[in-house]
Amino acid sequence: MSKRKRKAERRKKSTRHTVGAVPGTLSAPPDALPTRVRVIAYDAQELVEGEGVEAIAELHGRRVIWVDVVGLQSTDVIRAIGERFDLHPLALEDVVNPHQRPKIEEYPSAIYVVKRVARAEGGELDLEQVSMFLGDGFVLTFQEREGDAYEPVRARLREARGRIRRLDAAYLSYALLDAAVDAMFPLLDVYDRRLEALEEQVFEDAQPAIAEEVHAIDRDLRRVRRAVLPMREALGRLIRDDTERLDAEVRIYLRDCQDHLAQMVDLLDAQRELSSAISAGYQSALSQRTNDRMNLLTIMSTIFIPLGFLSGLYGMNFDPGASPYNMPELSTRYGYPALLTVMVVLALGMLAFFRRRGWL
Repeated sequence: MSKRKRKAERRKKSTRHTVGAVPGTLSAPPDALPTRVRVIAYDAQELVEGEGVEAIAELHGRRVIWVDVVGLQSTDVIRAIGERFDLHPLALEDVVNPHQRPKIEEYPSAIYVVKRVARAEGGELDLEQVSMFLGDGFVLTFQEREGDAYEPVRARLREARGRIRRLDAAYLSYALLDAAVDAMFPLLDVYDRRLEALEEQVFEDAQPAIAEEVHAIDRDLRRVRRAVLPMREALGRLIRDDTERLDAEVRIYLRDCQDHLAQMVDLLDAQRELSSAISAGYQSALSQRTNDRMNLLTIMSTIFIPLGFLSGLYGMNFDPGASPYNMPELSTRYGYPALLTVMVVLALGMLAFFRRRGWL
């Protein structure tokens, strides 16, 4: 299946919130994957892991609990988790509608974060919506599909590396945000290498495939920028707001995460400028190639103008026997080879003149 067909199929399967539905209605996307719940509860001395909603009931109440939900198919499971942690129905509605703009909102029981994580599947950009809740002693994450950037965070928790086990849920939320942001840099490095290769190729051999690839890269960069820029702005507002769930130390770490987002925006802008320059270079190379071909055709036409005149002149077939003025060369023994010699010499002379002038 081609990329265009795959995108059309995803658009067809994807649905937004039903028009006229009651606010807070949970309706899973048609292409949602089966729901899996993973739970990690820990403190400085101990870490316990489990799976399923039952594990939440067993482990809730420890110092910090992280519930990671993968797949949005089961609205009953999502609703049960929301009731367990007293999440607002409107926030849960946004969780199962994966068309949200990246944002950060504060509800009475938790801070709600919506971000988009970029990944490349089969050479095609995929932007997955990931929702996160930060509350008193808990962090909840909701992902559309398996395969995330959180494995380094899980490893740090299991191995008790760094400060993460000694700090509260706010620091865990920062670690998850930072991991998701840092995971996007390798993807941008891939686009950077592709653009550098195209920049060298465009002046060597400007083929139509170059323009198509540059257009595809620029489209992907626009999509990533639309996902990154609102998150940077929302994170800045969260750092400035006076919320009790974030202490001064976590705000410092979040500022570092915001700085990474700012670097990413700068990199995206630079890559888009490079893609525009490559497009302009392709158009310039294409115009130059067209001009070269037109120059060659013009020179060939110019050479054949006098040759055509001579051949037309001696093709009028006036009888030299009827009058001495009627082309006496037609009765000359070597008139034909002489005329061909004149035409060849004329053509070669014009070519030499054009070459000396730098037109060839």
